[in-house]
Amino acid sequence: MRLNIVFRNGMVTLLLGYGFLFAAIIFEIISSSLLKESDGFHRLIPTICLVIGYTITLFLFSKSLRWMDLGVAYALWGAIGTLFTTIIGIIFFKERLNRSKVVGVACIIIGTVMLNIL
Repeated sequence: MRLNIVFRNGMVTLLLGYGFLFAAIIFEIISSSLLKESDGFHRLIPTICLVIGYTITLFLFSKSLRWMDLGVAYALWGAIGTLFTTIIGIIFFKERLNRSKVVGVACIIIGTVMLNIL
C-alpha cells in the first residue's frame, strides 16, 4: 500500500521512515535474543519465533527504505541493534561486560552518528 500524499517539509515522510526502522530494530533485537534461546535451532518454539521475528524485521526494514537512504538506515539498524543486543546479553544471559565490548560498541555508535551528520 503506497501513500500518495504530499507532506510539508518532509517531516511526516521522515517519521514514517524512522517509525518503520524503529519497529524493525525492535523485532531484530528480540529475534537476535531468541537465537541464544533456540540453542542452535534445537528448541522448536524459540526457533519458530525467531524465524517469524526476522521475517517481520526484514519486511519492516524494507518499508523504511522507501523513505530513508540505505546506508543510513542500515547503519542505524546495525548500531542500535548491536547496542541493545549487547545490553540484553549482559542482563539476561549473564554475559561479561569488559572494556573491549564497551569500546567496540562505542566505535559503532560513533561511526553511525558520523554517517548521519555527514
